Amino acid sequence: MTLNPPLKKEQLGAINATLATAPKVQKQLKEKFGYGENMFFDLDLIEYRIHNSCKDIAQDLNVVSLYGVKDRTAEDAVGSAFRGYDSEEFLPEYQFEGLFGEQLNDLIQESRRSINIRKSILAQGKRLWSLDELVSLHEIREESVGKGYRKNQPCWNYITEKFNERHGTDLTKRKLECAYSYNKHLFSEEE
Repeated sequence: MTLNPPLKKEQLGAINATLATAPKVQKQLKEKFGYGENMFFDLDLIEYRIHNSCKDIAQDLNVVSLYGVKDRTAEDAVGSAFRGYDSEEFLPEYQFEGLFGEQLNDLIQESRRSINIRKSILAQGKRLWSLDELVSLHEIREESVGKGYRKNQPCWNYITEKFNERHGTDLTKRKLECAYSYNKHLFSEEE
């Protein structure tokens, strides 16, 4: 870990506060979700973490006022509570195990990223394609070969009509062409 020399004192203070607060946050989370009593403790905690940012969790647990830390330190302490801290070289006196292992934390981070991407796509008014719709589009496209004036190519007018009929949508030919083009790698001959 590299510290910025002019800010070294402030950085060390924030890092110390984060690492000192994280085990307290772990204790709060264990109490909140019934560690040792709730047989679904891990599942409940995973769901909570997936659907809440570190900032939201810090606010929910009231970390700032309970432990007298700043907002950013509270968020970092929540993240550390889940990830743990195990550096031998830098502040080894603060070592502790996280609530989740590294692989689970990475999976949760990927799930959160995926959820946020989906929310962003929907907020922009774009369409999210389900796997069933994409498979159906591929099947209709294969079925359409030879239905138009070119006997060895798909007929997008046929595809558009059949897809909209099957799924109760009103998508344009261009929208379906784009959906197929962006997702055709999913339908390689090897799979």
